[in-house]
Amino acid sequence: MLETAISLKRAFDAYEDVDLAYKNDLLRQPFDGIPTDYDWERAKVLVIFLRHFYYLTLRISGALYVTFNLVFRKICEVELLLRHWLSSSDVELNEMARKMKEKYDKYWGSIERINIILYYAVILDPRHKLEFLEFTFDKLYGGTEKCDVMKEQVRDGLHELFNDYKLRYGHSLQGTPGSPGSSFSRISSSSSSSVGTSMQFLDHEATRTFTIEQEFSMYKTGGKGIA
Repeated sequence: MLETAISLKRAFDAYEDVDLAYKNDLLRQPFDGIPTDYDWERAKVLVIFLRHFYYLTLRISGALYVTFNLVFRKICEVELLLRHWLSSSDVELNEMARKMKEKYDKYWGSIERINIILYYAVILDPRHKLEFLEFTFDKLYGGTEKCDVMKEQVRDGLHELFNDYKLRYGHSLQGTPGSPGSSFSRISSSSSSSVGTSMQFLDHEATRTFTIEQEFSMYKTGGKGIA
């Protein structure tokens, strides 16, 4: 509504000359009169401030897609946004950010207060994994002992979850050699050597085996294979 009002600023300015009651009504309490140019500029700042949180809320509260893996990332976005506004030279924007930061810190300001399940949701999102989570820890809480302790707790908890998963299902998930695709056998003997070499490489890759531990290590580090 505020954004719409800003787009109609010229109409509001003209309305003062058309309808005297408009001005008189806004001079009554609890109003302070018709909006000034300063008021309009403040409104623009407020719209920018609120727009971020509006779209964040929409994203998190979506009902047609999975949102659990987005929560921690959006929490981090709010933290960084508030930090940015707290360093703003705009006094009123700075004050709004300060009040919101107080409320934010009550629930999310301490790294150990956040439900650890949110961290695992990030790790199990193939776009992020453990490396992204630890990068975020460093970005928000880097240089503190709590940050290092939480990293260790998350790693330990992740390995406990994996070990339990392996105990329950590991016997049926061990890597098995892949069989060459039937399409390979249909390749003409007249195929070029370059194509043949490429197919041989793909055939070779299909026969490679990985233990569950190796696959887990590669997954959590983004394919780097570091435990």
